[in-house]
Amino acid sequence: MERRIYEVTPHDEKKAREAASFRAAELELIEAHRADKAYWKRRRTTYGLAKRDVSKYALRGDPEYYRGRGQGILDRLQGLDYAAERNDSAYNMGYHEGWNYSPNGMRDYIAANPNFAGLVEVEA
Repeated sequence: MERRIYEVTPHDEKKAREAASFRAAELELIEAHRADKAYWKRRRTTYGLAKRDVSKYALRGDPEYYRGRGQGILDRLQGLDYAAERNDSAYNMGYHEGWNYSPNGMRDYIAANPNFAGLVEVEA
């Protein structure tokens, strides 16, 4: 079976732009309250953990995350083995999340995306 390659859709690019702007605003908020211990106590976290989470989810602001996520779903649907082939963190995180997707939660996404046209889900 020939491996299909996922192409980033305009919807994916829009989601990446939205995620990038949201994370940038959240990062500014975290930096503004860096030394305010009462603020972190109210949020029930610490500066370091909040910064880690923002940095992790900032990868979702990269279109390569969505390319990797789509490729992971495509490979899973085609019954291909897991293959993290790039050194790009955003792509690999997306591929991992796409490979381990929940079919029920992704049903609408798969139906609306032209990259998945004609695929039948393979039972794992």
